[in-house]
Amino acid sequence: MPDLIHLRTPSLAVDLCPAVGGSVARFVWNRPDGSSLDLLRPASSEALRRGDVEAMGCFPLTPFSNRLRDGRTIFQGRQIA
Repeated sequence: MPDLIHLRTPSLAVDLCPAVGGSVARFVWNRPDGSSLDLLRPASSEALRRGDVEAMGCFPLTPFSNRLRDGRTIFQGRQIA
């Protein structure tokens, strides 16, 4: 099972999975009445074990948010592949 980074406030909790591209494994709203609500689909322990990015609640598209022609771009005069 990969390590998770747990970030918490009194009303929100997020579990990030760096080993799966920084994916959001769980994002929860802790309601004032004491109940909680998953804001994104939580990843199962099996999905975490497999490193299945498509089974995560969300995954960042960083450093690029979409397709790059020929898999390359230029940023600040430097080519990035």
